[in-house]
Amino acid sequence: MSQTEGPVDIVSPVQPLIKTHSASIKTFPEDWRVTEIMGQPWSGEGEHAYLYVEKRGMNTAQVAVWLAQQYDVNEMNVGYSGMKDKFAVTQQWFSIHSPLDIDPAELSLVDSPHPSNASDLAENEGSYARVLQAVRHNKKLRRGEHALNRFEITLRAINSDIAMDGESLACLGQPFTNYFGPQRFGTNNIESALAWLQDRRRRKISRKARGWHFSVLRSLLFNKIAQARESAGNSHNFIDGDCNEYNLPSGSLWGRGRTVLTGDALDLETRALEADAWVCEALEFAGVDRSMRPLSVQPEDFSCAKSEDGVLVLHFALPPGAYATVLLAQHFDIEDNSR
Repeated sequence: MSQTEGPVDIVSPVQPLIKTHSASIKTFPEDWRVTEIMGQPWSGEGEHAYLYVEKRGMNTAQVAVWLAQQYDVNEMNVGYSGMKDKFAVTQQWFSIHSPLDIDPAELSLVDSPHPSNASDLAENEGSYARVLQAVRHNKKLRRGEHALNRFEITLRAINSDIAMDGESLACLGQPFTNYFGPQRFGTNNIESALAWLQDRRRRKISRKARGWHFSVLRSLLFNKIAQARESAGNSHNFIDGDCNEYNLPSGSLWGRGRTVLTGDALDLETRALEADAWVCEALEFAGVDRSMRPLSVQPEDFSCAKSEDGVLVLHFALPPGAYATVLLAQHFDIEDNSR
């Protein structure tokens, strides 16, 4: 693979479930609502304050920095399970390793043209973060610890030469290939990661930056595996040599260690990455451990409603690590108005 090679297209390379339509997302932050669902209760006691935070127009890292300041702790003492969109209204948990119990009513961050009335922020372009619930627990919140992300997505400016009837809309809730979305790759993250990987012995960077480069490259390789499986028509079905770690077909997140794949599954994955052998070898040499990621995602509790003015509202839930933008890209030519 050349240093300038870009990411694979996240849109399915095979025939979509329905003919492609165009639609706009994130015209307003309220068009993209995400609610984090945990799979476990909190103990109610312990060294960590747990806060359930609603935010608008802010990313997860910004809220973590704000909470560290409020509790007078290092940012490393703040935990969260997943990164949530900035141009959206989202709800998620944070943990803070601190003995302080701050009244949630005193924890409100507002950055708005009209900060005097925080309750009306949803009606203007203001950003905010506010605590909805507070409890204590005995350990830090770790990445990927939540069970689901529940989405409410509003699609606008839907343009199509064919009608979207009930059967077509139902197709939106079918399984989709579990690509990493464009948020993972950004504008030039792949180029930066490849340039560093080729010269990493002479270019010293922070541990955080090093981890991000590895994450980007492993995601790129996985997307190529997923694309090969989808092109072969078996990203949702087990083939000879697959592992069943997730009760779903899985592909490698590349790193050192023996593969669990054999037979046809291993052959297909090997062929998908032939051009990227040097990236695979570099990741192994750098000490990144191999793991697996499901190739298929089934949206849970899917429903949709279409209004008379053509606006479409989708409700569904996805497991951690799955991208709602990838689900939409299987069916729509998406215009992201937040960019």
